[in-house]
Amino acid sequence: MGERIKSSLGQASGSQTSSMDWGLTAGMALLTVLERRAPGIKDEVRDELASWARKLEMQSDPAKLAQARSIRQLLTSSIFNR
Repeated sequence: MGERIKSSLGQASGSQTSSMDWGLTAGMALLTVLERRAPGIKDEVRDELASWARKLEMQSDPAKLAQARSIRQLLTSSIFNR
C-alpha cells in the first residue's frame, strides 16, 4: 500500500470518534490511487462535485441545501488540498 494511501487512512481513522465513515475512507484511498495512475482526475472529481453543489444550492429544499453545504465542506478537505 502506498504511503499516501496509508497517510489518508491514518488521518481518517485517527479521529476522536469511535465511528468511522468507511465510505469516505475508501473513496479517499480510491481517489489517491486513481490520481497516481491518471494525473488530473482529482481535479475532474472536484469540478464535478462543485457542479453538484451549485445545482443543489439552487433548490429551496433545506435538505438539498444541507447536502450542498456538505459537498462544499468535502471540497475544502485535505483530500482535495494536497
